[in-house]
Amino acid sequence: MSASFKGAQEHDDVDGVEVTRIGGKYSLYAKLALYYSKQLKAKYDVIVDEINTIPFFTPLYAKEPYVAFIHQFAANVLFEELPWMQAKSWSFMEPFALRLYGNAPIITSQGTKLDLLNIGIPEKNIHVIDYGVDRSIYRKGKKSLYPHVLYLGRLKRFKGVHLLIDAMKQVVKQIPDAKLSIVGNGDPIYENELRRLTTKLKLENNVAFHELGFQGSVLEKAQLMQEAWVLAYPSSREGFGLAVAEANACGTPTVATDVPGLRETVKNYETGILVPRNCDSIAKSVIHLLTNDEL
Repeated sequence: MSASFKGAQEHDDVDGVEVTRIGGKYSLYAKLALYYSKQLKAKYDVIVDEINTIPFFTPLYAKEPYVAFIHQFAANVLFEELPWMQAKSWSFMEPFALRLYGNAPIITSQGTKLDLLNIGIPEKNIHVIDYGVDRSIYRKGKKSLYPHVLYLGRLKRFKGVHLLIDAMKQVVKQIPDAKLSIVGNGDPIYENELRRLTTKLKLENNVAFHELGFQGSVLEKAQLMQEAWVLAYPSSREGFGLAVAEANACGTPTVATDVPGLRETVKNYETGILVPRNCDSIAKSVIHLLTNDEL
């Protein structure tokens, strides 16, 4: 079961996996509960409840055994993405919602495991499984001829892309031919803000926006990671930061903020550099990597 998107089929088969798409980004949760009671009840042996900020609350209505797959806590991210009152309400409710899953096996990353332990989930129910990278796709390739910085991910405020654009102003002063590729989509309001910031800082010749979309080519994504000299990841929080591991497999180090999730993925000065979340620190480390052949 999945949310639908523009141009999607309601029923699909993806590599032998039957996919049903109902509802949109938010309506999916209520529609799924109704769809389950009418169409799915007692037809399956186990449910995998995948939780990325909003749970499906299957323990409240489903009778089958279930496994919870929890990517990350929303936590401080909420205060960057929502009005203060909404953010405060959900940050208060989030631990209560996730405790509903405390008696089932929970699959997560090491960083999120610590968050789950802090809200009282028994350690015996938490299982860490590292995210994987397909090394037949993500492998070393030819680098760009120019100093190339890459951001690849959703365009959301908590991802800190505005900090990266600010940092590029400093980078370009020292490395005039450096370029930043921003690849992804997300919040249209935030994207427009990023484009205006690029214009305001007179970086139109150094910052380019690209879109891969939901069905963007994996090979195209891998090629961008191969060509980049540095991946930048200035988030305020991540569940794991899979793009870091994918970029590393392509021979590309990461400048990442020293926050939950990314601390787990980046080995400081081995697979990348962890920095405080501000444009000066980001700029300094990006310049350091772009100009240091040994690193």
